[in-house]
Amino acid sequence: MIVRTMLRAKECKNADQVIVATDHQSIADAVGKHGGKSIITEQEFNNGTERVHAALHQYNAILGHGNQYDIVVNLQGDEPA
Repeated sequence: MIVRTMLRAKECKNADQVIVATDHQSIADAVGKHGGKSIITEQEFNNGTERVHAALHQYNAILGHGNQYDIVVNLQGDEPA
C-alpha cells in the first residue's frame, strides 16, 4: 500500500519531491525498489505527523540546510484512497 501511495503522490505535478518517512527498513527497501526516496526515523512517535516532522529535520541535516520549503504535505499511506 505504501508503494501505491508513493507512486500516486509522485504523479502530482506540483510536488518537487516525495519522501517516505518510515521506521522499518523493509518499507524503505520497497520504496527504493520502486524508485522512491525514504528517511528512516526512530520508532517512538505518537503518530505519523510527528514522524514526518522528524523526517523533515533529518532530511535537512543530510542536505546541510534549514527549512527551505514552501509547503510540506503529510500524506499518510494508511489513509483511504
